Amino acid sequence: MRDQPEGRPVLSCPACAKATLEPWKDSATGLEIDCCSECRGFWFDGEELSRLFPSQELFSRVFRLELDALTPEPGGERGCPRCLKALKLTRALEVEIDVCRHCRGIWLDAGELLLLVRSYPGRHEGDLMVLNQLASGLASAESQQAALRTLLEVLGQNE
Repeated sequence: MRDQPEGRPVLSCPACAKATLEPWKDSATGLEIDCCSECRGFWFDGEELSRLFPSQELFSRVFRLELDALTPEPGGERGCPRCLKALKLTRALEVEIDVCRHCRGIWLDAGELLLLVRSYPGRHEGDLMVLNQLASGLASAESQQAALRTLLEVLGQNE
């Protein structure tokens, strides 16, 4: 891991291994997540997944990319872009995702966030770390309505 000019570490994509993750920042909330421009996967540090849903600017940008997502190619063992420990493959809401048990980060391959949001209203089974962040992010009716409005806007623009 090397540093960018502004002192922020450069993160490598756990799926592509060679690609560098690009920071995406919401101007209103300050939330920053990392995206791979090659495979279109997302890295969420700590509790960032729970903060994505109220962040309308970033949420909209993420879902625009999610709708055009490619199906991820199965890969070998993946490393955490933040702490470099091995990511653990786990399930949440019938979606296989990668998590770092050391720094609590979550890697979502292209299309997986959309699958998680679509299946959230049903049964809540799977990895508690991921489920708790989803529940926290979608806890209020306001967050759920904002997420739904954003999805409908994005879907309307892609037709």
